[in-house]
This record gives sequence, C-alpha cells and structure tokens, in this order.
Amino acid sequence: MKFWLAALILLSANCFAAGEKPLSQLRLDTVEFVDTELHSVLEFLNLKAKEMNGRPSNFVLYDPVGTIAQENPKITLALKNIPFSEVVKFVTQLSSTEFLLDHRVVWVGKSDDLAVLKTNRSSRTSGILKSPAFARMSQIKVPGIDFSGTSLTEVVEGLRNLDRAGGGAGNFVVIPGKTIDPDSVKINLNVSNISLAELVLFTSELSGFPIRVDSNAIVFRAPDARKPPAPPRGANFSHLNRKIIDQVSLAEITVAEMIEFLRFHSKSPTHPNGINMIQLTKSEQTVTLDLKKVRFSEILRYFNEQTGTSFRIDGSSIQIIDLPPEK
Repeated sequence: MKFWLAALILLSANCFAAGEKPLSQLRLDTVEFVDTELHSVLEFLNLKAKEMNGRPSNFVLYDPVGTIAQENPKITLALKNIPFSEVVKFVTQLSSTEFLLDHRVVWVGKSDDLAVLKTNRSSRTSGILKSPAFARMSQIKVPGIDFSGTSLTEVVEGLRNLDRAGGGAGNFVVIPGKTIDPDSVKINLNVSNISLAELVLFTSELSGFPIRVDSNAIVFRAPDARKPPAPPRGANFSHLNRKIIDQVSLAEITVAEMIEFLRFHSKSPTHPNGINMIQLTKSEQTVTLDLKKVRFSEILRYFNEQTGTSFRIDGSSIQIIDLPPEK
C-alpha cells in the first residue's frame, strides 16, 4: 500500500496548535529542483515548512540499510503555486520512495523500511512510552536540533545534556555489538519543536539501536549485542543490588580498571574491603559510563554488556569471565 495515499488525509488533519496549518493548506509560490539530491530537497521542505508554520514541519530521510544512499536519486521538478502536500507527493514519486507521518515528522524512505518502522512503533507503545522516564522526558521541549553525520555516541551525549538541562539524571548507556561500533553509526537529523522523548525515539530508529528502559537509565543496544547476565544473587551479594552509587563518570577505561572501580564501590559495613573481584577475561573492550544515582548491580551489568563479558560467583568473590560461545 502506498503510504502517501492514506497519509494525505493526515496532512490536512485539524489537531494542530494555534497558528499551525496542515501542509495541504499551504501553497508554495515556486518550487524548482534540477538534478537535486533527495536529502537537499528534504532540507528545502524542512525550511519551508518551518517558515510557513506548517505541521508536520520536519522531514527526515529514513534509510537504515543505505538503499537510498546507494541509489542516490536526483529530483528535477519545476512547479508554481502548488499545495505543499502535492510537492511531497511528487518528490517521493520521483525518488521511488514513500512517506510516513508522525505528528511532527514526515519520514521519507523505502516502502519496506517504513513498514518495519511503523510496526516497531506500534509494538513499543505499551511499554517504553508509558515508562516514568519517557513520561518525564515528554515534558522537556527541544526547540531545535541538527545532527549532520554525527556519531551515535555524540548524539547520546547530546541527549544526556538536554536531559540534565531539563532537571533529569541524563542516564543514557550505549551498548556496542559484536560487529557494530556506535562511533561508526552516523545520524542525520534536523528537527524542531519536539519533545526529548521523541528525540530519543528518533535516535533509536535512525541508528538501528533498539532501546530498553531500566530502573534508572535508557539503554541503546546494538542489534547484535549479546544478552547480559543476571545480577549476582546470594546473601554475600544482596547488598550490591541495593547499593546506590551517586555518580559514575568513566571514559574508555579498561576491564582491569573497571574491576578496581567496582571493588572500591562494593565496600559496605559487612564488606569493609569490598567484594573480591577476579579478572579471568582477556577482553580489550573499554567501558564508558556517565550516570547519576544508579544501582551497583546495574553498573556491573553495563560493564558486562559493554565489554562482552559475564561473571560467575565463587564463594564470596565475583569472577569476570568471557561470555560462553553462542549456540
């Protein structure tokens, strides 16, 4: 099904803020593209929609596997006095793409990719969107953001700063995959007048890193990341699952350094010297965490996820080991 056939109805919907108009009620005096790349056309539509106070006012290219980039469609179009929504239709037809409407975003992409995007959005609403973290971030408004070829790591740092500026903890964690490095994942996103919650979701969708919501953090996990181990259990470790660390600020530290950090912060009245931790892994992955008010057991979990390790309990010690081979 062509998304634009159903979506044009929404382009003229009446659920708009004061002063905003649907794109079907806006007219462009002149539109002229000559062999213009699709991303440049979308930048033009982005600018015009904002200038004319249209809604949706953000156009985002959705190309998760690079199909559109490889095809590199060019647009040649000359129109006068035409409804904005008609321009969108012609642009997608000429580029062999379709569009999917969010309440503030027009996603432009291939039909199959947009179908997956739509399905993923439908399946997540009951859990993630109803979490306290997203309820809070939905109240933080972002006037504008512009990421151009920005790595996922840098984008998440931007999300952290926006959350903390809005009074939140800014607890975001990125988990790399076996073959996917978040530094190599680039995001192009130029949007305005959206909530931080929406921006987090857009980041997940454009990066291909699904998100989960923990008790005090939002985690972006590479699609090929291994499943993390469960928290340590038993009387010797019960206090670790209750212990709250006020501040964690670590940048690319080694496994050995992380083990020392955990040993120091596992100290308690019953364990004045901390829990014994032994390194039995040769993982060379590093750990980067910037968190506030987080449980010790969750720090251990993020350490294991970022380094591709696990643990086993031997008496009163925790041994950091390699993950078993995948079956």
